[in-house]
Amino acid sequence: MHLEDYFENVEGRARLRCDITDFLHDDIITDNPEMIRQLRLIERVASSSAPILIEGEQGVGKEQFARYAFNRSERHARNYVQLNCAAIPKEKWAVELFGQVPSVSSGFRNGSILDVSSGGTLFIKDVNMMPRDIQVRLVDLLNEQIPDKAGGRPHYDIRIIAAYRSSSSQRETFSHLTEELYYHLNVIKVRIPPLRERPEDILLTATYYLQQITSEYNLRHSFGWNVLSMLLDIDWADNTRQLRNTVERLVWLSESEVIRDPELLMECVSSPVRNRQELPRAVKPDIGVSRNRSLKELVSDYEIFIINQYIERYGSLRKAAAALRVSPASLSRKLNRKE
Repeated sequence: MHLEDYFENVEGRARLRCDITDFLHDDIITDNPEMIRQLRLIERVASSSAPILIEGEQGVGKEQFARYAFNRSERHARNYVQLNCAAIPKEKWAVELFGQVPSVSSGFRNGSILDVSSGGTLFIKDVNMMPRDIQVRLVDLLNEQIPDKAGGRPHYDIRIIAAYRSSSSQRETFSHLTEELYYHLNVIKVRIPPLRERPEDILLTATYYLQQITSEYNLRHSFGWNVLSMLLDIDWADNTRQLRNTVERLVWLSESEVIRDPELLMECVSSPVRNRQELPRAVKPDIGVSRNRSLKELVSDYEIFIINQYIERYGSLRKAAAALRVSPASLSRKLNRKE
């Protein structure tokens, strides 16, 4: 994939060759073949009630995929309820999800999440953070195995879409998910690739965010050709969430309507409080003989030492990169990985 495939260089400005809406799927921006394949899969199963399990790193857009499925389902005019597993205290889970019965004689069950979701769609975010005892109860209830207060069986007509945050270790990812709930949910599996595996989407999504921001505030900012190309050298560990934050900061911090300062880009990609004066001082690493450290680790430490020495010597990341004959993005990536 090359920058020229989507943009043209107009006096140093990067101008998109076509309309950004050509790549818009609801609020998902993509021209990546794997992403489009996953969207087509959702379209094929959207009209069914089959559970969907969405896998993806933090910030890749799992909620947008869930909405994409809901919008194309036969339940799109009914309730769409989002359950954020990371936001519910452990002692509140049973009441929030299943409700409670204040009086046996009244026959009244308060409005639980399952009650509100019945007939519609329930999106469970970070499902692997749901307490295991709640997972067991949920599976039993969805299988209609728990008698209700009157001795019958409660029935919930719910389309469940669940998402979990993947990690480098599959064992770590599923360590808190019971097998029963996993197999109940894993009927349709959707995997969202991280942004670093989708270079075309880095460029298109950044442009989309820039257009949104400039339209909202009546601005005229555009990307310089050099800065847009540098976006491809960044890892984007927090994916589209981090990319949007970076674009917004670039708009407000750029002294020119054409965003072309590579050093500003590197500062915006880093944490919000980090600046040139806060870069770590070069400390020579201990590279003595050790059985506990690999050659790769030793070389990495010495590489960081050299980079920081050059930053101290030349006063900025951009000048250090020029002296080392690499891009500022490459140096920033190495420093951020070490952190």
